[in-house]
Amino acid sequence: MNETIRTMDRTNETCLHWKDAWTDASFCLCVCGSVVRDESTAYSDMDLIVIQGKEGEGTDAVARDIIGVLSREIEHVSVSLRTLDDVAGLLQTDIRSWMALLEAVHICGAREVYDLFQVELRKTLLPRMGEMLEGLETLISERYRQYGSAVALLEPNIKYSAGTLRDIHAIFFLTLTEVLRESESSGRPLASVPEVIVRASVNPDRRKAIIEARSFFLSVRSAMHEISGHLHDTLDFELQRHVAERMGFSGSHKRRGVEVFMREYYRHARAIHVSLQLVLYDLKKKEGLNERSKEKMLFFPAGDAKRTDLSIMGLFHEMATSGRVPAGDVVRALENMRPVRFTAPSLLLFDSILREGQHIGGTLMFMHAHGFLSAVLPEFAGLEHFFQHNIYHFYTADEHTLRAIGALESSLREDAGVLAVLNEIEDKSVLYYAVLLHDIAKPIDLPRHEQVGADLVPTVLRRFGRDKDTGLIAFLVRNHLRMEQLAFRRNFREISTLQPFVEEVLSVQRLNLLYLLTLADMSALNPGILTDWKKELLRELYTVARHLMETGTEKKPAEQHSADERQQTSGMSEDTYSIAVQDVLDGASLRIHFQHHRAYSEATVFCVDRPMLLAHFSAALFGADCSIVDASIETINDVVIDTFRLVDIFSGSHLREEQERQVRDTLRAVCAGETDSERLFDRCRRKWVRKLRRLPQRHVTVDVRYIPHQSDEGREQTIVEVYAPDTFGLLYRLASELSAFGLNVVFAKIATRVDGVVDSFYVVDSAGRAFVDEQRREQLRSRILHQITELTR
Repeated sequence: MNETIRTMDRTNETCLHWKDAWTDASFCLCVCGSVVRDESTAYSDMDLIVIQGKEGEGTDAVARDIIGVLSREIEHVSVSLRTLDDVAGLLQTDIRSWMALLEAVHICGAREVYDLFQVELRKTLLPRMGEMLEGLETLISERYRQYGSAVALLEPNIKYSAGTLRDIHAIFFLTLTEVLRESESSGRPLASVPEVIVRASVNPDRRKAIIEARSFFLSVRSAMHEISGHLHDTLDFELQRHVAERMGFSGSHKRRGVEVFMREYYRHARAIHVSLQLVLYDLKKKEGLNERSKEKMLFFPAGDAKRTDLSIMGLFHEMATSGRVPAGDVVRALENMRPVRFTAPSLLLFDSILREGQHIGGTLMFMHAHGFLSAVLPEFAGLEHFFQHNIYHFYTADEHTLRAIGALESSLREDAGVLAVLNEIEDKSVLYYAVLLHDIAKPIDLPRHEQVGADLVPTVLRRFGRDKDTGLIAFLVRNHLRMEQLAFRRNFREISTLQPFVEEVLSVQRLNLLYLLTLADMSALNPGILTDWKKELLRELYTVARHLMETGTEKKPAEQHSADERQQTSGMSEDTYSIAVQDVLDGASLRIHFQHHRAYSEATVFCVDRPMLLAHFSAALFGADCSIVDASIETINDVVIDTFRLVDIFSGSHLREEQERQVRDTLRAVCAGETDSERLFDRCRRKWVRKLRRLPQRHVTVDVRYIPHQSDEGREQTIVEVYAPDTFGLLYRLASELSAFGLNVVFAKIATRVDGVVDSFYVVDSAGRAFVDEQRREQLRSRILHQITELTR
């Protein structure tokens, strides 16, 4: 605030210098933005508007002089020039700039120009209120698309995400337009945001909540800027901890201080988000704009003043089956009814929502936002704003769960294969219950939430008359992470790995449900998680498991993909694949097949197996300026078939044509011994470490784990699982360390998880035995952790 006062003083000094010229030339100077709203921090810009009353000879030159002086004399200033004619034009061409005019406050210059400007604002607003509302709605939608439409983001933008400062500004502007339209005075009717908000068309409790939320968000933003030392509005994980400490949020044995702080954030954000919808609804109603979409809204029957829990649930049932949404008047009525105790008949009607609804995700979202879902399902209350301080998730646990259900009704259906599986399920409510309950026990016991959640299933289902489905839904909750872990970390093509999974799943029906639950769960995580590559791995696991269930036999390696499947996953026909394998068996040193996709390129390398091969491959790819996003490494009949998903290390997109040629040349040179892998790696790493920003590394698991494994042939192997931040050249260092210990990699899965990786290497020693020596294991673990530290510091 002190910085704002100092900036205002400098502005006034500059204004006094130009006072006579501005008066003579019919100019006035106004301030808008954060200074007017009392929201500026030490790093905020000063937004000034020079208003030109009338055009005349020399006025353009004077305007340029004024703007030039202001820009030179005042730090962190933004200056724009507007004429009275702009007032009407901007509403149609630049709604953002027009809204800035609404809050403009006169500082100095010709007062009569400012009064005329206020008159023009009213003249523009009266006949074009509907146009302004539609323009503002468009702005809100664009902002939500860019910064998030959910209030429950784990790393929100304090200014632009849903439920934050820009939504408060929208409430302010909407209310201010009403005040301006109704006021006869040509001066500014109200002086502050709180004074405007007390006129908003919501009940007194909501007005109080808006003002409290505004105070909270401004305090958070000020702390963020002070801690960062610059304008920084993304409340990322590291800042959350520091802001929570600065604002005095302390933890307890149940929750850390940062979790208490973020729950407070979500409480305020939800209040703002709902309030904005109500204010917008009221103004649109006055303008008759709601009539256009009236058929999409739900209303209580006229004269129906006595509303029971069954009639309320009936409203939600209609919402789920018709897709219509409650009108603002209904939302207000529902808020006045809380708390509601749902009796057995209404709970059975809730079960019908999951059985019959076509819009279940949106209905449950609405019920949750307005406090009804936890009344129906008390166990869900623990998930509300449940905050996991990591970047694997994108939303709080409650938002994640409901978005997973929404994905089953929308985005996942765009995949024909997924839709075919979904259509095989006769009672989809079983799947919806499983998704609704899959994380229900996280607040109780996070490490064991799958088992604890399964134990809660009987109690929950009894409430809804679904006792007969207890065993099936408990199985799904208990195993909801199983397919993900198997697909991305294990060689599920081995019968010794696949058979136990199939025996536990037992039936195609349960496999279908588990597959869809896995996809729904992963689709509601961080957007970088469920890549096309991972979808294909899950699809392949589903396919081979189903084949074993239906035929009693596994698909052999040569049968793993049909021609159509291979064409889909790697662009290779059956003939191309077979020819490449045979060429290597006949003596060819290397065969490389490329397939370019929209977001990445895929390189499949065929070669005779030999020591250090994986390290050579990773060094060559790194040397060709490629970043390895995912990889699958395996050996069949002494032929290595390694598939790498690659992006350009700098642009993050698929490889260019010349880069593909570079990959081919570098791979051949390294494998032929013409280029030294270590020198190539060092040279490229020095180049890219200088050029690229350091990748984020916080809140990523770093560990090395050893897991015993027996191959289909009965050979004892060891799985080395490495958890680490994603960084350039990591695979090369890991492969080099494994080779240095005399270990041969017979299979590997390289999987990126946002900014972290989980690499699983199936290894044997030089004699073909498992890696079991505890002393050497600890030495390898120490070496790998050292390499991770060196690469990421």
